[in-house]
Amino acid sequence: AGRKSDRGETVKMCPQQRARLQAYEASKDAQKWMAAAGARARVHLTKQKFGGTCNPSSAAPVSDRQKQIIAQLKATEARNRVRNLRLRYERIR
Repeated sequence: AGRKSDRGETVKMCPQQRARLQAYEASKDAQKWMAAAGARARVHLTKQKFGGTCNPSSAAPVSDRQKQIIAQLKATEARNRVRNLRLRYERIR
């Protein structure tokens, strides 16, 4: 009735809390997806920890993508500033 890590905690809970936890427990599909994601994360962390540096060719597109995202954020902020100035001007008029 719950995940392995929660079993010790569920014993300490009152019956209402235990029922609430069990009622809103993740579905079997969601548990499988979370387990797969956790496994991928562990593999990635292990590769990072013991693999040394990353491949420099794979790092270049990431930095380009980051530059693109930063540029988009700056453009959005500029649009918002112009919009706010325009709205403020219209309110004053």
